[in-house]
Amino acid sequence: MKESGRTPSRPSPPPAPQLAPEVRAIHQIDTILAEMQTTVQPLMHGYLQEAEAYISSKAAGAGFSSEDTQRMEKRLKEEHARVGELLLQGLMKVDGVVVPDGHDEVRSRRKEVVRTLNRWLEQVDAMKDKVQEKTKL
Repeated sequence: MKESGRTPSRPSPPPAPQLAPEVRAIHQIDTILAEMQTTVQPLMHGYLQEAEAYISSKAAGAGFSSEDTQRMEKRLKEEHARVGELLLQGLMKVDGVVVPDGHDEVRSRRKEVVRTLNRWLEQVDAMKDKVQEKTKL
């Protein structure tokens, strides 16, 4: 007897194999870094370029109105805060990855990614300091 309105069910696919904890941890770390490289790094480069252009224009004595200058400074301040916050969120995500005991390769990979994100944050903060120095002039 055929059931009306129902399609015959197919067998479910076999469950995905469980990854070993150290493989899962490295995958999580690499996923976080890839996400940061595709979303935050372009924003960071945009901020750095915009800030460098602002500094160059100030050094060249470009005659911006005080309103334009204030607008540019506000935008740079907001972008710095945005990029800095995203980098800190990335650091917190990496810090939240559990490293299984005895797996130094996972610990090393996490440390490497933390150093990368900290280096990016230092670049952004150093540029902020340069912008603030030009703002005082």
